[in-house]
Amino acid sequence: MPEKMSGTTPDVTTIMTSSVIAGYMVEIGAKLLLGEGKFQPGTQLFIPLSRPIGFQSIQFTLNQECPDHSVIPQDEGSLTQKVSFEKTPLEVAQKLGLGDNWQLELPFDFVSKLTCYTCGSIEPIRIPKHEIKQSQIKCPQCGENSREATEYFRISMESEDANQPFSYFGLCNREIVEYIDNNQRFSVEIIW
Repeated sequence: MPEKMSGTTPDVTTIMTSSVIAGYMVEIGAKLLLGEGKFQPGTQLFIPLSRPIGFQSIQFTLNQECPDHSVIPQDEGSLTQKVSFEKTPLEVAQKLGLGDNWQLELPFDFVSKLTCYTCGSIEPIRIPKHEIKQSQIKCPQCGENSREATEYFRISMESEDANQPFSYFGLCNREIVEYIDNNQRFSVEIIW
């Protein structure tokens, strides 16, 4: 870091590489939003810096057995089921014809309750984990900072919240969640 001399202002440096990359990212994002760019899952974009000719792409092969390599639906209307906020994960799993070992993945960690280790009081909270405030860790019954969150991001048929409506989980309108059953994924769009 340059030393500051008395009577002068410090040098301010802008990293041009970040600005150039940000500009390219905006360009690609705009193309995708306008429907001009068609990229399949497993496509990596790169910029050859030796010759500034724009983006180049490399297509990787997907491991079809990897659960993290699910294909992005091209026609969401035909591949994504739309369900009401009033339906429960259990009802939707039955409607989809899933077996007894299904799991529903939420897009965030969900906290259903806070339990105090000191006095044993339980408070239902029902919010995404990132929305919990530090002040909520303090128990309102005994005043100790000893409450622990019951949290999860997957729901199964045996989960105590499997019969709660989707509105219970704090999902947004048009949020997409996925069911997993026998290494297959089923997308569900939650509609208000």
